[in-house]
Amino acid sequence: MTNRTLGIIALAVLLVLDLILVFFAVRPDSTAATSTVARPASTARPSAGGSASPRPKPAAANVGQQRSVSLLDGGSALMATAGTCAGGGAAVFRSTDTGATWTGTEAPGAVVPRVTLTGTEAGFAIGAGQGCEEALLFRDTNSLQGWSEGISPADTWFLLPQVPARINGPAGLVDSPCGQQVTIGLTPSASPEAAVLCADGFLQKTADGGETWQRGQQLAGGRAIGGDPAGELLALATIPGCDGLGVFVSDEVGAWLQTTCLVGADRTGAVGITNDGTTVIAVDGAGKTYASTDSGRTFA
Repeated sequence: MTNRTLGIIALAVLLVLDLILVFFAVRPDSTAATSTVARPASTARPSAGGSASPRPKPAAANVGQQRSVSLLDGGSALMATAGTCAGGGAAVFRSTDTGATWTGTEAPGAVVPRVTLTGTEAGFAIGAGQGCEEALLFRDTNSLQGWSEGISPADTWFLLPQVPARINGPAGLVDSPCGQQVTIGLTPSASPEAAVLCADGFLQKTADGGETWQRGQQLAGGRAIGGDPAGELLALATIPGCDGLGVFVSDEVGAWLQTTCLVGADRTGAVGITNDGTTVIAVDGAGKTYASTDSGRTFA
């Protein structure tokens, strides 16, 4: 075999090797392709000049059952911090000056999820022992200075602060529509209608005593609910741009509208809001009261 022939054979072998290397270099890699498909998509974040970021959810330490507050025209008010089923700690207060000052009074149980005025110096409370095994209704016996023996609450609306929470109403004792998350508050009525606020900010409403619930619009950062479950609702929420608590009103279809910001309001503890006609009082986490005479649009 001549040198010329050997050179031709060597050149052919080199060409074959080059083709093999090129094939493996451009061949699709199935493992790499699978890894790319499985990688989760990144979360888009707005630029400094873009849309505002979503409202943050309240910190876990701030999420708990709201204060129960009741108000009558003329300035009489009752307020209770519910306490917890595990540790009790309920406290009840009364006011005769639309919440400008509060006086402590006896709590009818270790847990007090609801207080309600039925007259200037008359009202009732729902009280339960630590553990929340049995909740009873207590009526005042001495101008809101004491309570009667507890009786069955029957179909009275109230919220037991366990997780998952239980709600008593015309349908009996039922599971809260908030499920495993915290049920922040319940605004009752004298009818089968009621509304609750869940820790995710969603409003849940019932018109049949609690048998079924319909979800309304979300109020991110919601901390308390009050008002008329069949009409205009009130709420307090922690929101961006408000160094305190934002005040919101809702129509019968659940659309929320911010009316004002309670600048400096404490939001580290349980808060509450209620109204009687056009008079509204909001109570912050430190027990400070803010009063409005125009349905919550402005506060003194």
